[in-house]
Amino acid sequence: LDPLGIHDWRQFFVTEGVPELDPAYHGFSESDLDQKVDVSFPGMSGDMTLRDLVSTLKKTYSNKVGFEYFHIDSLKKVEWLRARIENPDFVPTSKEKLMTIY
Repeated sequence: LDPLGIHDWRQFFVTEGVPELDPAYHGFSESDLDQKVDVSFPGMSGDMTLRDLVSTLKKTYSNKVGFEYFHIDSLKKVEWLRARIENPDFVPTSKEKLMTIY
């Protein structure tokens, strides 16, 4: 928390403060975002637009829920967890469902 806004470094922990998370930073134009891309990630269809892909990745990796599982020694267990956690539909989006879980 930084209610007084005195910690400049905190700007890097919000999506707007990280230029690398903007597709334009990497040379993608608005028209590029409507192009189809072939992806093979859990929970994503193979024929998404780049815009849909970026939106899904933001939902998956820039959300408010985080998981720590790299302390697990078994690669098989880590891969099992990762396959589920990185699926965009893993974390429920309805407030009612989240309230019953957490």
